[in-house]
Amino acid sequence: HPAQVGVHGQARQLGGAVQPAAQRLQVPVGQQPEQRGDGAVVLGRVPAGEGLLGSGLHADGTLSEIAVGGPRLPISPEQIERGEHHATMVGSAVAKTMRTVFPVLVKQALQQRDLSIEDIDQVVCHQANPNLVMECAREAGFRPDQVVITGDRYGNTSAASVPIGLDVAVTDGRIRPGSLVLMLSFGAGMTWAWSLTRWISRSRTMQEGTRWT
Repeated sequence: HPAQVGVHGQARQLGGAVQPAAQRLQVPVGQQPEQRGDGAVVLGRVPAGEGLLGSGLHADGTLSEIAVGGPRLPISPEQIERGEHHATMVGSAVAKTMRTVFPVLVKQALQQRDLSIEDIDQVVCHQANPNLVMECAREAGFRPDQVVITGDRYGNTSAASVPIGLDVAVTDGRIRPGSLVLMLSFGAGMTWAWSLTRWISRSRTMQEGTRWT
């Protein structure tokens, strides 16, 4: 059966995990809110033609030094003293990689389902830098109203940024039953991935305060 994403989950904080110098590269100066957020998705059975329609996952270990998730274990007191237990990244190299990979992910997703840019209702992307996300989306052919931006409000919440974007877009009505949603994400390693989802045509409430859409 296809799988559909619902939104809401557990807490995640990025701010204390990334070296301060690297944090400044993630969101433009003057747009650096506290980097706190939560996010998760829940998968369930849905009717054919809805839910998760396709996905792709990629990694390139030769790019590992431009975005590193921390030191090799075991960690020593000396490494902690030097701040080497923090995640690090080379902002300019990460941005270059994203500019290269973003259109490739979009092309893969569209070709797999024989779709066009206009068929996509919303793009929900990792929010390392909201200006960079919008730049890449424009270059790929998306209109601004097709792109969900949350990094200017919440900062870089790392792996939580995609489910946060989903929740924001569902809450404000941009993602509705039947919407076609393209999700794109980038991570240390380097890694990158896409998934395409047809938002389900029904809603149900599990309990008060928890929304399944």
